[in-house]
Amino acid sequence: MKMKDGYIIGVDIASPELIAIMTDTALNVAGKTKMPMQKGNAEELAGKIAELIQGLIKEAKVDIGKVKAVSLGVSGTKPISLKNKIEKKTGIKTFMENNVACASLGEKRLNPEANVENLLYMYSDVGYGIVTRGDTYFGALGGPGEIYGTQYLRPWDAEFGIARAAKKEVEKGVGTYIVELAKGEINNVTEDVVIEAARRNDEVASDIVESVGISLGVRIAYLINLFNPEIVVVGGGIEKADRLILEPINKIVKRLAFRERADTVKIIPGVLGEDAVSLGAAALAIREI
Repeated sequence: MKMKDGYIIGVDIASPELIAIMTDTALNVAGKTKMPMQKGNAEELAGKIAELIQGLIKEAKVDIGKVKAVSLGVSGTKPISLKNKIEKKTGIKTFMENNVACASLGEKRLNPEANVENLLYMYSDVGYGIVTRGDTYFGALGGPGEIYGTQYLRPWDAEFGIARAAKKEVEKGVGTYIVELAKGEINNVTEDVVIEAARRNDEVASDIVESVGISLGVRIAYLINLFNPEIVVVGGGIEKADRLILEPINKIVKRLAFRERADTVKIIPGVLGEDAVSLGAAALAIREI
């Protein structure tokens, strides 16, 4: 397929917001839109996603006939009924894949430093994906990065990520700048808030980010020893902490990974930010087409 042949829409439905990005078949962005994720049944969710897609097509002033595919990045298992509903509502061929697998592929395609055959992608503090010999690795149960039958061998569950750790400290009444940035509301304590507090040298936030970096470094070292990737990309939002997260990761990897691998592997931040899943989903559809 050549660039003139049409457009692809990648949709991230695994984040707090629904994010849809339209690209041409060379992954050049032609438009982007998003809306808050709302709770509801599969039919309601499909309606919202279809509405988002149709709004993006209209905003980009593109003939719907030129949109060759929609691709969804979803968390957990793949809800085939949702895929079918969106395909029916939009009339556009629809693909679907796990959000971490999408983000891994997006970074591989669009991050100049990550264009390698063997890539490990750490999706924030809740999952990871593996690209080996140029393609996403799936285990026996179909999960990206699945090892020994465990569908998602996560560094830890989301309950033990940066935001959750910070909320526990705030609930204890510990003095921290996190509270001010969150405007005193526990529900406003997000990963971004904690990272910003750490950037401003808040001791509690800095300790949380460093602790997460150390824990993540242990898991990365294990995976480096197992898969021997050329590049490890840290993304999914946590890369915003930059050296605050990368330094403890590198320190632990140097200590725990096999020396030859630790000396050659490169650990870098992701470059796609919140667009990683949507752009990766688009890349997936282009590959399928």
